Amino acid sequence: MTAIEVAQIAISLAIGACVQSTLGFGMGMVATPLLVWNGGFTLPQAIGMLVPNILAQTLFGCWRYRRELPWDAVWEVCAYRYLGLPAGVIALVFVAEQGADASRAVLGAGLLIALIVQQVRPANSSQVPPGHVATFTASFSSGFLAGVVGMGGPPLVLWVMQQNWSSSRQRSFLWLSFLLVMPIQIAMMSYNFGREWLVALGAGMLIVPVTLAIAAIVGRWADRLSKERLRFGMRLFLLIIAVRLIVQWVRN
Repeated sequence: MTAIEVAQIAISLAIGACVQSTLGFGMGMVATPLLVWNGGFTLPQAIGMLVPNILAQTLFGCWRYRRELPWDAVWEVCAYRYLGLPAGVIALVFVAEQGADASRAVLGAGLLIALIVQQVRPANSSQVPPGHVATFTASFSSGFLAGVVGMGGPPLVLWVMQQNWSSSRQRSFLWLSFLLVMPIQIAMMSYNFGREWLVALGAGMLIVPVTLAIAAIVGRWADRLSKERLRFGMRLFLLIIAVRLIVQWVRN
């Protein structure tokens, strides 16, 4: 791995860490396109680089908000995510066999789905909290997207935005949800992709100190955000990513 590749990884993950520290999600949505489209890495490699950084950042976030962790709300969501994750990893095995073009296409489709769902199901703090069907749909699709493109955040974000929660509770719920699924994801990815994925995992671990530093600095600023501003930021971010997707497709 060259110095330029290491710099690309560090910059991509650092940008993603800034977004995730602020909104509670988004590292995968930022870093994965940068690593795949601009860095030339495969989708499994990009996910491998993401995993240790998301793990470290979510651990740090959960520790900071350990008194506010929504354990009562997270178990049902995680159970459904556990069901979706294996399906996503199996799909990723097939996508990886098709080459880089297929990886970019699937990645783009995942981002586009996030935008469509956002428009069909707009967030409104006055709405009734989602029921079991909506919870299953959001959680299962989150697990599937986490497995296939490393971006399980958008469905959960849309679910969280239907809750009348404080900004700190919203972010801590997302972090805890990601954290509890991570050990299973690591085991499944290691089994299915072997050495290639483990090398990417090691490369990602080198950037962990950077993402932790960003989490500590940016997290203090994010604590000042109201839940209304946090929700606005979440929706705006999804829109920006979708616009980037459209521009990428037009260029190609």
